[in-house]
Amino acid sequence: MTRFSIILILITSVFSQEEKLVIKEAEYSSADVSATVGFQRAEEVAMKEAIEEAAGIQVNTSKFFTQSSVNENVVKTFSNFTNVYSNATIKAKKTLDRQIKSIESGDQIIPTYWVKMEITLVIDKNGIDPLFQLKVDMNKPVFVAGESLQLSVESNKECYITILNITDGNQVSVLYPNSVMKKNHLTAGEKIEIPPAQYAGAFEATTGGKVSTSEIVMVIATKEEVKMLTDGVDPESGLEKVSLANFQKWISAIPLNQRTIESKIYSIFQRKN
Repeated sequence: MTRFSIILILITSVFSQEEKLVIKEAEYSSADVSATVGFQRAEEVAMKEAIEEAAGIQVNTSKFFTQSSVNENVVKTFSNFTNVYSNATIKAKKTLDRQIKSIESGDQIIPTYWVKMEITLVIDKNGIDPLFQLKVDMNKPVFVAGESLQLSVESNKECYITILNITDGNQVSVLYPNSVMKKNHLTAGEKIEIPPAQYAGAFEATTGGKVSTSEIVMVIATKEEVKMLTDGVDPESGLEKVSLANFQKWISAIPLNQRTIESKIYSIFQRKN
């Protein structure tokens, strides 16, 4: 790629995106959660509504989940990350105020968690590129602990791929590329196996000590190589960790027509003795 082409892409990206500051109030009512969780869910409502208001669409991630066995925690984490499917992406957020109110419901007093947030959105004036398509296959949808996860990834356009692993413990890691497996460039029509044959068995399914769990792999393809913003290496897995804030900063810098995303959900069960 010539220097002129790179400059042109950067200029196009700058003029195809704009920032919008939104002040949003939202609330969440429940007698069954802690205050920490209550405020967190109120913030999620505020962020969802901010995106809907800015993008003019309804953000709905439920279509990604048809398996009733999927753990709520992994769904919520995935939902936060997949707000990037719209043309509005959260770049930054700040809680301006929050309060616990009370609502009478029959003979019960239900706590209501209210928040006021300042949310910075990046609005992408470009639409998606419908011709930029990614195909992702997984060797199986259900694993027994100790079995190996294998993916095949194919793109119809030249691209660079990043694969995230999302657990039901709200842990998000860069599964690929990593310190050992570094090739993340695909030519148009090329199909690659992850992990490669020489590292077969590298991605072992575990339940983290639970009877069962659900996880998601999110495969992100970008037309230009953009290194993921990470939060250091997890000493246990050896993989780089990713916070929601850093993911949002990273993805919001990539125009919508320069990326595409595919995800696979899978379940893991503890091996019976």
